[in-house]
Amino acid sequence: MHFTETVYRNPYWPTFPLLQITQGCTHNNCKFCTMYKEVPFRMQPMEWIEEDLQEIAES
Repeated sequence: MHFTETVYRNPYWPTFPLLQITQGCTHNNCKFCTMYKEVPFRMQPMEWIEEDLQEIAES
């Protein structure tokens, strides 16, 4: 899997596979949130997404 930053996982769904499509936050301007302040928003490369989907399908 191609995770580029810290993974924040929902505690109610601990075993669901994660698929990172984007990095950072599209808004990144909330006064209460500092999760992605240093991470610019961008899309993951399509080949990474396809590889990750294949890995999930095989598991």
